[in-house]
Amino acid sequence: MSDIGEELVVNGDFVMGDLSGWVWNTLEYQKVVAHEVGPNFLVQLPAPAGPTEPDESLRQYFWAGPGTYRLSVDHRATDENGVPQDVRTLHGGGIGYVDANGMPHSVTLLLLSDMQWSTAGRDVTIAEGQPPVEISLNFMNAKGSTNKQRQDIVDSPFALTNISFRRIA
Repeated sequence: MSDIGEELVVNGDFVMGDLSGWVWNTLEYQKVVAHEVGPNFLVQLPAPAGPTEPDESLRQYFWAGPGTYRLSVDHRATDENGVPQDVRTLHGGGIGYVDANGMPHSVTLLLLSDMQWSTAGRDVTIAEGQPPVEISLNFMNAKGSTNKQRQDIVDSPFALTNISFRRIA
């Protein structure tokens, strides 16, 4: 069982300059950018819509026991080199796990990014009496119908850093 305050995400600030701790099928849509002030960050380029979407996501797996956790991430809209862009883009992340009864659970974190760094977060509770579960943390920049429903949303790269999943209670 994790201690209160313990960070479960490995290399969530990409300070190592690589994707240590992360799982991906291709690096075609992700790259780490060294930042002159503050932490390094990851740029995710828009992946094509369709059946390849899961292959273009960035994932990390870890175990968590019963308790309340906070999932959070800093994000902003950028160009493919990490330069902030004055646009609005919508992308997503979240966690998934299967409980002791075999029921799947997921918590989605929609990230509406613009030129400034913003923090998005959600609290997640794993029920008491539940054995530790394997958490799947996933971020993806996928072109989709949601972006097409709003004219102010564009398919644009976005940057992520300070990705965190900590036990808070």
